[in-house]
Amino acid sequence: MTRTIVPASPDPFAAVAPAAGGPPAAVVGVFGATGGLGVSCLAVALAVRLTHALSGEVALVDADPSGGGLDLLLGCEHEPGLRWSALAGVSGTVDGAGLVAQLPRAHGVAVLSHEVLDPLAAAQAPTADQLGAVVRGLATGASAVVVGGSRWPGPPGLVDHLDESVLLVGSGVHQLAAAAGLAVHASLPGFSGEPPGLVLRTAGRNAAAPERVAEHLDLPLLGTLGEDRGLDADLTNGLPPGHRARGALSSTATQVIDALALGPARRRRAGGRR
Repeated sequence: MTRTIVPASPDPFAAVAPAAGGPPAAVVGVFGATGGLGVSCLAVALAVRLTHALSGEVALVDADPSGGGLDLLLGCEHEPGLRWSALAGVSGTVDGAGLVAQLPRAHGVAVLSHEVLDPLAAAQAPTADQLGAVVRGLATGASAVVVGGSRWPGPPGLVDHLDESVLLVGSGVHQLAAAAGLAVHASLPGFSGEPPGLVLRTAGRNAAAPERVAEHLDLPLLGTLGEDRGLDADLTNGLPPGHRARGALSSTATQVIDALALGPARRRRAGGRR
């Protein structure tokens, strides 16, 4: 039986008109060119830092059912609220404000996560239509939406619902080669999304020069990400990436916010979401 997002509604997933008073919020996807780069940490840090840049709650969407669960990184994995398994019947237009109100939350971020503590539920990934309906709905009920994916371009159809996308790239030879392949894919005529912006991992003395990598990949450079030395201690203490204003992840998230103009003055691009 489908769980209700808005108890007063006879059909919680029926068409619900967005609240009047402005355009939908910006939707930003965060992805990696390869695994092991810290994509989930960057997505959480971006959501946390956006709460400082904007008024209102930020929604964080977990688009990787095989990941560790974004609610765990945010420190609210034991908090009550809806997870993806509760939205198995979602379709049409989702009441974003109603959904945001029933999500687990911490540090000003409402998170829709996969249930890693329930392997069966975690294995049931949302369909492309369900993911799109939820993302579009949340954009009417939050001040910004961050989608944490895995390898770019994420689940099928996701890029069609993004206003911006961030590609985290490692600076090793094999990591750069993988990123080059993805950049070529983004330039093909059949690709429906916009090319992502680049964030380069710069850990290590032999890290590639960010400007040269951006030129080689033909992608706009949004920022760089160094080693966040306080991250392990933060996670051990239940504190999310991005909570320290001077940490490496916070610095990178702020670079992305500035580069993509995600602050209060942002206006949706014409034709940004299809």
